[in-house]
Amino acid sequence: AAYALEATLSYPFVIEGNTVKIGVSIGHVQNDGSHNALERADAAMYEAKRSGVGVVRAQPVL
Repeated sequence: AAYALEATLSYPFVIEGNTVKIGVSIGHVQNDGSHNALERADAAMYEAKRSGVGVVRAQPVL
């Protein structure tokens, strides 16, 4: 799902006559019910940001 979202958002779109292109950084984790799922997703997102454009990173369930 993360790759599909990134691919969809990578295309330019038009808002009120202006072409807009956005980039996303996605950190994906499986929510295993632990209290640190958000922290792991945040870490994955920042790893994706450091890795460049069009990167999706996932953190495994610990």
